[in-house]
Amino acid sequence: MNKPTAALRSRTTAVLSGALLLVAVGGVGGAVAAGQIGSRDIEDHSIRQVDLARDSVTARQVAKGAVRSSELKDGGVRPGGLSAAVHELIATAVTGPAGPEGPEGPAGPAGGPVGPAGPEGPAGPAGPAGAAGVSGHQVVTKQQSFTGNGTQTLTVACPADKIALAGGLRSDTPLLVTTSAPAAGATSWTVGFARNKTKGGGSYQVTVVATCATVS
Repeated sequence: MNKPTAALRSRTTAVLSGALLLVAVGGVGGAVAAGQIGSRDIEDHSIRQVDLARDSVTARQVAKGAVRSSELKDGGVRPGGLSAAVHELIATAVTGPAGPEGPEGPAGPAGGPVGPAGPEGPAGPAGPAGAAGVSGHQVVTKQQSFTGNGTQTLTVACPADKIALAGGLRSDTPLLVTTSAPAAGATSWTVGFARNKTKGGGSYQVTVVATCATVS
């Protein structure tokens, strides 16, 4: 076999075609068209015997300029072995347009099980006082006998801490009510009345009723 080492140490004519460098130099891709890189673009001593496949290049082939890309090992020609002109050509190569957006991937799996509930938080501050309320409703009454036809009054008092909300009277004799209203600061209820003169004389019974409750 003829050893190709000595023949490759100087610039040979037509050592590589543009297609061979596109395969051997990573990163150039299709930006450098075939035939744009010639022997003068390869620096002296940049291609060594270890860069060639076994028995792939003979002296006769080198003389004829018949080295093909299939006869070089992957990575056999490194960027440091290229001339400044080739580096400039690579740097100024035009990047092609972006490809279309790919389809959306499938949804991921659902999350794991729900974790345990956390501890109960502290009680919040007390809210503002609400509006006054009414509670403890109680009905109280007071009964008394009266005579004559003149105007009379009867008052019934509510229990302690309660006020009179409403009131009225009951009687077995027709009466004319002159007043019916809370009295003494609403702690009692007073009714004023008079008997109808046409309904006879004698005594009669009157009962005053009041509805009392606690208002807070």
